[in-house]
Amino acid sequence: MLVPKTRLAVIALLGVGFVWGAAFVLMKDAIEQQPYMDFLATRFSIAAIAMIVLRPRLSLSMKPGDLKFGSLIGIVLAFGFITQTIGLSLTTAATSGFLTGLYVVFTPIIAWVFTRKRFPVRVTVGVLLAVVGLAVFSGAATNIEFQLGQIWLVACAIFFAIHILLLGKFGHGRNSYRIAMIQISFAAIVCWG
Repeated sequence: MLVPKTRLAVIALLGVGFVWGAAFVLMKDAIEQQPYMDFLATRFSIAAIAMIVLRPRLSLSMKPGDLKFGSLIGIVLAFGFITQTIGLSLTTAATSGFLTGLYVVFTPIIAWVFTRKRFPVRVTVGVLLAVVGLAVFSGAATNIEFQLGQIWLVACAIFFAIHILLLGKFGHGRNSYRIAMIQISFAAIVCWG
């Protein structure tokens, strides 16, 4: 039997998974109504403005490297969302969710390419379970034909994996709210560009 905190964590994780999956359906509807770059630019701009308004002092007091690091990961994040949204416009929401989720697979692989550090067997097992889980829950694994939309979504998963690795490498000792604010702001700039 799960202890109350563990049960709450499992419920929260399921809730996040549900919201994440539902977001693909909502995004697909949104990008059918307006150009995808306008959608992304507006989305990131609203988020950036909200973050600055909520914590204005953080935008004024930056440590050396915060702007450089935040802008780099913001650009990578923007390309992740741009490729995801292009892919979503060309395929189903289920396929989009499945292929985007492949960042779980690509993250340790890309880390290995750059570090040459072998990852433990449990990471390999975890990656395989993640692929099976994504396939089962999305229902998309039996219906994937690699067309242009799917290629964009694989690129998206690679960008998101790189984003995670950059956060892991350069994020230590930095204010996470400030870095998020910078990266969201730069993602907005890229999307307006």
